[in-house]
Amino acid sequence: MNKLLEFGNKYAKNSDWTDFALTKLCLGSLGVLIGASLSKNKRIPAMLMAGGVFLGTGSILTERVFQQLTESEEAEPEEDISEEALPEEDEALPEEADLLGEEKDGLQE
Repeated sequence: MNKLLEFGNKYAKNSDWTDFALTKLCLGSLGVLIGASLSKNKRIPAMLMAGGVFLGTGSILTERVFQQLTESEEAEPEEDISEEALPEEDEALPEEADLLGEEKDGLQE
């Protein structure tokens, strides 16, 4: 069992969000196929159980997302974008010709 968990952790470290999205779509589709194959008298208990799992895991995942958001906001201080932070007009950006690599009197050759 430990080897399986180690493999899962290694796979998760080497994966990106698209791998996780594809995994979720695959497993979700499998769940729909299983649910559609149940008889009518077994569908209601299966739906209740799936709904409970969804609410339980969804609340945990939502809490983790909000924790990540608050941690990232605290870690990155916002830049000062007030007028005081802007350069004065005479020391603003170089002229357009300088930005394009041109001489002021004409094009560089």
